[in-house]
Amino acid sequence: MENMSLVQWHDKRIVSILTTMHNEKPVEIQRRSRSAPGGREVVEKPEAVVEYNKFMGGVDRGDQLLSYYGFPHRTVKWWRRAFFFLI
Repeated sequence: MENMSLVQWHDKRIVSILTTMHNEKPVEIQRRSRSAPGGREVVEKPEAVVEYNKFMGGVDRGDQLLSYYGFPHRTVKWWRRAFFFLI
């Protein structure tokens, strides 16, 4: 793979992302901070981390909505049920 990048970023924990879509260039973003003047500070994050966080919220919401509905994972083939009924 020619265009593959491994990006690691440390905020509270180390985050590793392997991507073929982004490079390792940083993007400046603002985040809330108690110690910074004005309550905001500028930090640099890798572009891959910013994109991941941007779209991950929708996946989490989808998982939350799916958890409200039970899905029986166990299935029984109709012919097995008929076979054991006839025995």
